[in-house]
Amino acid sequence: MKKRYFVIFYILFSIILISCDEKQNGKTPKVPEIQEYNISFVYDHIRPLRSQLQQNSNADNVFDSGINSVDLLDLSSFSKSHFSDFASFKNQEYLSFFNKRKTQVISFFGNIDEISIELVQKHHFSDSAGIIHMTDIPNFTTTNGIALEMAKDDVKKILGEPIYRFKERGHEVLYYQISDLAPNLKSQILAEYEDKIRFVNIYTGIYIFKNNRLIEMSFGFPSP
Repeated sequence: MKKRYFVIFYILFSIILISCDEKQNGKTPKVPEIQEYNISFVYDHIRPLRSQLQQNSNADNVFDSGINSVDLLDLSSFSKSHFSDFASFKNQEYLSFFNKRKTQVISFFGNIDEISIELVQKHHFSDSAGIIHMTDIPNFTTTNGIALEMAKDDVKKILGEPIYRFKERGHEVLYYQISDLAPNLKSQILAEYEDKIRFVNIYTGIYIFKNNRLIEMSFGFPSP
């Protein structure tokens, strides 16, 4: 019996020593982080398909020019908005802001090439350093009247049918596009922004739903 206890003790002691050695050498296995499906996953899925989508969404319905008085590709509109009281785009790749209740985060990228909005999730924003709190903005709403937590059917009433959709990881993604990449197509909307667009001549709208509710969206003129 004593011998059996000695063997068990020896095995447990060996496991502890191995575990300590792995920690010291940085070899401790990492527990996979729980990560919510988000825009970055969608971009990886969509980017290779842009040039293959040989039609445009209905530009009159789909195009969203801005949000909360900030217009795409118009830095002067940012300087006149509530956001300008707290930050400027000088030497910044992007700026992020909480709404009043800290339930939403909006990010402006580049020269306001793109705008993205998402619901706050604890594991995304456990470190909120650098995200500015907008105490006077209850919610972020686009020029077309789209806001987070809207029902999918209500979003589609505004935008119409997407040119591409897919489901993944319990989420549904609706994708809209206005592009001059498709043959024999010339968008009047893109023509109006042509002098300001830094990258490809394309407008995209991405809307992510969970349980038929909008949890994240991104729209604008994306980088290649």
